[in-house]
Amino acid sequence: TLGWPACVYLHGNASCRTEATLVASEVLQRGAALFAFDFAGCGLSDGDYITLGHFEKDDVEAAVTWLRTVAGAGAVALWGRSMGATSALLHAARDGSLAGLICDSPFSSVEAVSLEVVSEGPGGMARWLAKLALAAVAHFVHKRTGFDMYKCRPVDAAKACTVPLLIATATADTVVRPHHSEAIYAAYAGVSK
Repeated sequence: TLGWPACVYLHGNASCRTEATLVASEVLQRGAALFAFDFAGCGLSDGDYITLGHFEKDDVEAAVTWLRTVAGAGAVALWGRSMGATSALLHAARDGSLAGLICDSPFSSVEAVSLEVVSEGPGGMARWLAKLALAAVAHFVHKRTGFDMYKCRPVDAAKACTVPLLIATATADTVVRPHHSEAIYAAYAGVSK
């Protein structure tokens, strides 16, 4: 591949591009450029909503395209955390030309992680009530944004991903629990994981 190597860092929910400072030295010491941006609706970007990866995958596509066609990058890898890791997986399902993915704490589906946070977190509500509340929220979100929370399923996208993958989740993570990474790993189509 002609051009210089680049790593696009994709921040998590309720964060912004400055999160990339946590990985900057690791990327730069290996001779790659680090590119970070704010997803729409985050940091200094325009937008009123986030979709936990569903529309953010389009932001990833725009960044990768810009790096390759305007900036002259060659090999491009994605490094994401939580929502950013999910966005990376959703984009990689349609872009097999990526050099690789580093996914820190991706969730297997918006539905699953939402239900866990509401029903199994501190002061959690009964699962049946959490499902009812999620259905109401999903209806409202879809009406306002066109985003169907039930269709944001990175575990399904993993079945179409073939680029090399490094996936990790802290065993003590109480928001995105390790079983999400395990499910994505099991579904991942690539041979280098």
